[in-house]
Amino acid sequence: MSDAAANSILAEGFEAHRKGDLKTALARYEAALAENPADPDALSVYGMALLHARRTDEAEAPLVKAIELSPESPGYHANLAEYCRATGQIDRAIEELETATRLAPDFAKAWQILGESLIAKREYEKAAEALDRALILDSGNLALALRLARAHAAAGNYPAAFYALEHADKLKPDAPETLQVRLDFARVNRDWPTLERTSQQLLSKQPKNAAAWRDLALAFYESARLRASLEAFENVLKFEGRTPPNLTAYASVALRAGLTEKASAALEEADRQKPNAALRSTQSLHRLQEGDIEQALSLAEEAVLLDPDYLPVYPHLSALRKGKLKESEIEALTRRVEDASRSPAERSMASFVLAHHHDAKGDIDRAFQEYARANAFANENRRLENVEYDASGAEQRIKSIWDRFSDQEDFAAATSGAAESPATPIFIMGAPRSGTTLLESVVGAHSGVHAGGELPAMATLLELFMQRGAFAGPLSEDERAHFAGAYWAQAPALDGARFMTDKGLLNADAVGLIAQLFPASPIIRVRRNPVETALSIYRHEFTKYWAFTGGFEDIAHFLALREKTAAHWESVLGDRFVTVQYEPFVENFDAEARRLVELCGLDWEEGCAERGKPGSAASTISAVQVREPVSLSGRAQAYAAHIEPLLRALEAAGLDLETGALKS
Repeated sequence: MSDAAANSILAEGFEAHRKGDLKTALARYEAALAENPADPDALSVYGMALLHARRTDEAEAPLVKAIELSPESPGYHANLAEYCRATGQIDRAIEELETATRLAPDFAKAWQILGESLIAKREYEKAAEALDRALILDSGNLALALRLARAHAAAGNYPAAFYALEHADKLKPDAPETLQVRLDFARVNRDWPTLERTSQQLLSKQPKNAAAWRDLALAFYESARLRASLEAFENVLKFEGRTPPNLTAYASVALRAGLTEKASAALEEADRQKPNAALRSTQSLHRLQEGDIEQALSLAEEAVLLDPDYLPVYPHLSALRKGKLKESEIEALTRRVEDASRSPAERSMASFVLAHHHDAKGDIDRAFQEYARANAFANENRRLENVEYDASGAEQRIKSIWDRFSDQEDFAAATSGAAESPATPIFIMGAPRSGTTLLESVVGAHSGVHAGGELPAMATLLELFMQRGAFAGPLSEDERAHFAGAYWAQAPALDGARFMTDKGLLNADAVGLIAQLFPASPIIRVRRNPVETALSIYRHEFTKYWAFTGGFEDIAHFLALREKTAAHWESVLGDRFVTVQYEPFVENFDAEARRLVELCGLDWEEGCAERGKPGSAASTISAVQVREPVSLSGRAQAYAAHIEPLLRALEAAGLDLETGALKS
């Protein structure tokens, strides 16, 4: 056969191979090799066809033979490298690709495959160098630009990663593939504003993209916009399916948002399928908040049996068991705390639960050491997410609020033309761990009251109010009606109740707005011994946004700023702003509970003294405690050997160590 005829047969094989017709390609290559067994081109492509046909054991010999016949041909080395990658021989593949790129420095495909092989070895910096060379040679390759961005990110070089993404945007502006990489970066870096913005961009192009809806729900959740998160997650259920993991995640957000009916329905639907630790844990939290302690404990223990490493179940398991853990649970948590590859947030959660266990056993020294470690992890997480406590910034913010709400005439004007409300909110506020749950449990046990729990609406509305500008003046009647309507749009179902408690922990900042929107609403603040309050804050896990909770000086500053804020509201609202001191309230509970109910405009009911009725809202931390007998049960005395720095910080902040009031 002539060379021309042999080349024609080989070309027919190439074309069949390109079209995916491996049977024909193999036949033509074998025919060409029958005429010339030493043709390196035919040998190399024949080996690749065997590889693609999954005849792996036969593929290596012709690929190696081609290189022996023509060792200076870079393509043959690249083909052998592909075989090596397919068979898990990554080091050998890298050697062949390095040879190929040395022989042909302009061989873009070889540089690209070399980069991908180095990624498989987790040698990300070298991978980025190889992919960068490939992109220089093939600058119009969008997929290559995105691979380079991911390699830079894996190496921790985010400036270079974003530069590669800018190149990708020039090739194809706002391409869905590029937006997805930006989403991945934002999620890993916990950059929630970028995650929100980019997921919305992607959804404008792909409105049925369930993963993008999930990212949007996550961005809203991490920004404490729980209702918006729930609405976004409904699209995950719609477009990805109502699977048990999806339904469980949806229920978890619904519980945080106070929408227990939605949570119950989702959990019941998920429970009809195969249970897992996440489902049982979320069911446990739901039962805990509803007051079914026995069932909550049973579900939490089942979750641990299903998956001992499922961390989110441990905080409420700890609350249900009053801190006590089994040896196997201690071991699982200790592994998590000591695993440096875990996130600071995970390690903090596990460390707090271990600390509670040592506290419950009476090992105070070890407990305090563990609380310190837990807070160190929590503070590290806040640094990573740029939400550290800024004392100066907190003062500036609260002073700007005082300036907007300092004219008594504004509050007098708000009593006229007040919009009708479906119920009367009863606002209860105070520092975390100061007794707000106790007060709400008394009022919420009344037959005419719906216990709303920690509602986020007023904090959101205050931010909207502040955006009006310093010179916008008091709210008009139309604005008051609009703001009040927005508040009720986020409220839980009232089930016919005439009153609703709202103990949002940021309500203390929003008192001025509350007084204008709801002139008939009781506004009640609770204050507790600052040593007990501060120590309890330090000993409990809070969300990252409560940035002051990780150190004694920051806690003292926060408590003093709360007192200054209360003094401002007392000066402009007078008797409308009522302070309840926790210690006398507990010591004279029967009389003080009656006075509290009367302050709320309610007639006394004996059930109010029982508190904690089924279905009443309570946080994980307080849900068990609120259903126990009332007592002062402080821990400061037990930790006396460790809290001298706290006492100094509270003194320096100007707080009375008995009551928490400002000394001057």
